[in-house]
Amino acid sequence: MARAWWPLLAACIACASGGTAGAGEHVDWLDDGTVLLKLGPAYDNAVIETSRDQLGSLFSGPDARPFAGATVRVLSQDEGPHGAISGPLTAFAPVFEELSGAKVELRLEPYTNVYSTMMLDWRRGTGQYDATMGAAFFYGELISADLIRPVDDLLASGKFPRWSYDAMPDAIRQLYTWDGKGYGVLNDADGQVLYYRRDILNDPSRRQKFKDAAGYDLPVPPKTWQQVLDIARFFNDRNF
Repeated sequence: MARAWWPLLAACIACASGGTAGAGEHVDWLDDGTVLLKLGPAYDNAVIETSRDQLGSLFSGPDARPFAGATVRVLSQDEGPHGAISGPLTAFAPVFEELSGAKVELRLEPYTNVYSTMMLDWRRGTGQYDATMGAAFFYGELISADLIRPVDDLLASGKFPRWSYDAMPDAIRQLYTWDGKGYGVLNDADGQVLYYRRDILNDPSRRQKFKDAAGYDLPVPPKTWQQVLDIARFFNDRNF
C-alpha cells in the first residue's frame, strides 16, 4: 500500500504572490513559505498551493532532496495519464522527483492484474515494488500477514506531508484504519450509495410477504449486506 509520503499535498489549486526563493521546473519555493507544485501543460498547467510546513520537515527546501539517488517503484492500475487512479500518479511523479531527488518508476497494470501482481511479488520475495495503489478490501490479507505497516508513527514524526485522520468523515476514517491503526493514506474514497424504493419496501402487503418468506421484518433501509441480498432475492423477477 502507499507510503506516507504519497500523496504529497492537501491544498487547493491556486496561484500565490510573493518572492521566489527557488524556482524549478515543477516546484517553486516562495519566500513566504508557500510552495507551488506545477503539473505542466499535460495537466492544463495546474498549480497546487501548499507550504513548507505542510510538506513536512524532510521537504524543507529546494536543496533538501531527502531521497536523492533512490528509485521508488509504484504499482497501480492503468487508466491512462488522466485516469482517476493512474492520472494523479503520472501527474505528480515528476513533482515528487524534484521534491525528493528520487526517481519514480510506475508500473501500470489492468485493474484485474494489480492484486495478483502485488501478491506474487511478496510471495516470491522479489521486491519489485515499494508501493501499491491498492484497495481497502486488500487489507484483511495484507495486515494479517504483516505485509504492510501502519502509518501513524510516520504521521507523528512531522517529517512527511501533514494530514490527519481526524479531518475525514467517520465512514472514510473507518475505511482507512484497521483495529485502531491507520494504514490508508489520503488519496481516494469510493463513496458507496444505496438507492431503494421506499414506496415498495414500505408497502404493507409486500412487507408481510417478505416476512413470510424471509422470517423477519423487512428493514427499511437494510442494515447489513445479508439483508440487501435477502431483499434482492425476494423482489427479483417479481411483479406484485
